[in-house]
Amino acid sequence: MGKISCKQLPIAALLLTGVLLLTAGCDLIKPGKSTIEKESVSVVNDMLKKNDLKFTCLSVKIIQELGNDRYKATASTTLGRQIGVIIKVSGKMIEVKLDFEDQNSVMLFAETLINRNLKDGVSCTRLGNMRKIGDGEYLATAFLSNGDSGKVKITVSGDYVQIRPAQDDED
Repeated sequence: MGKISCKQLPIAALLLTGVLLLTAGCDLIKPGKSTIEKESVSVVNDMLKKNDLKFTCLSVKIIQELGNDRYKATASTTLGRQIGVIIKVSGKMIEVKLDFEDQNSVMLFAETLINRNLKDGVSCTRLGNMRKIGDGEYLATAFLSNGDSGKVKITVSGDYVQIRPAQDDED
């Protein structure tokens, strides 16, 4: 297993600042559970489109009420993967943010960011061996289409994700 060099994968936070500043809203007439789920699909798709992501949301399913008009939900995507979202209802407004406590969300957006930064037709085929190493910090192995692989550090803070090659002493 090689180390992914900075030349292949620069420290990348700027691109995901926009991707992860994923708060959007839409007016709701009756904010019942099924209406919230239905309206959340278009909100998630607006966020994905604004951030030039190449997949869409097919459905949103509330899985837990968190209190204070907040809900934990999963969004099914055209990639066949689910991402976690947090929904907040305020009057007739619905807010949707990605749930970065959900490792599937972290992995999907980290893979997307890695692929935006790789050159020469090389792509990240998957992230593996992901483990949490601290509050909002993860280590993972990025597997590339050219057969190379290397450790990356993913940091989630607020509404953004930063990804960079892991240092040798980060295990």
